[in-house]
Amino acid sequence: MDPRSLERELADSLGASMPARWVMAEADRREREEGKDADREARAMAKAVAEGLPLQYAIGRWQFRDFEVLVDGRVLIPRPETEQVVEVALQLLAEGPEGAVVDLGTGSGVIAISLALAFPDRLVIATDVSDEALELAAQNAARNSAKVEFRRGSWFEALDPASRGPFALMVSNPPYVPEEDYEQLDPRLHHEPRQALVAAEGDAGDPGLSELEAILEEAPSWLSPGGAILVEHGEAQGEALAELASWLGYEDVTTHLDLAGAVRATSGRLR
Repeated sequence: MDPRSLERELADSLGASMPARWVMAEADRREREEGKDADREARAMAKAVAEGLPLQYAIGRWQFRDFEVLVDGRVLIPRPETEQVVEVALQLLAEGPEGAVVDLGTGSGVIAISLALAFPDRLVIATDVSDEALELAAQNAARNSAKVEFRRGSWFEALDPASRGPFALMVSNPPYVPEEDYEQLDPRLHHEPRQALVAAEGDAGDPGLSELEAILEEAPSWLSPGGAILVEHGEAQGEALAELASWLGYEDVTTHLDLAGAVRATSGRLR
């Protein structure tokens, strides 16, 4: 079929021309590398998206900063908001002490890969409780020639207790969607792993803060002096987390905004 006609057809199905071009580019790649029929692949992807599958899962790969990763239902879809969190992490590392870096709950691996590519001489560890997520994250690290050490376990359980103390940075994009909000999310989000999205309320009853609180509370025993913690979170959670971080004794507690001006992350340094 004529590419322009196919693009118009797909744009009508997807509601915009840019997603149609992304679908066509992936279909062309599958034809070149896998011998599949490009038109058929493009229509199949567009149909899946029209029926509710996230575009990124239909394509099977996505751009994050200046590299590409594989994505599917094993992991959350990498988002621009997390790219901003990575920028903060890079600044914290550049201004902080020497030492290893940990990405807690790595998912697709994009945070760990970004840090490993920017600081190739640092030990970068990525943890996740999901074997499936770790498998995909390891593939993504390999395809981008990023040296990352992957470990399985829930948050700090994946780390060697003997290594407490030397970490220069701990960063995490943990679950933080309140349980009561899950059903009201965009239905496409229900294709993403629920355990990576939803968290129970915190100790004081704040919605969605259980995992974030656990990370902030335990991180000091793993950080070196001057080491930093950085967590991504929801817009309404910044004030409570900044107060908790200050109460726990972190210094330079800072709330960070994303490109849309929404509160997106909180950081602090150990004395």
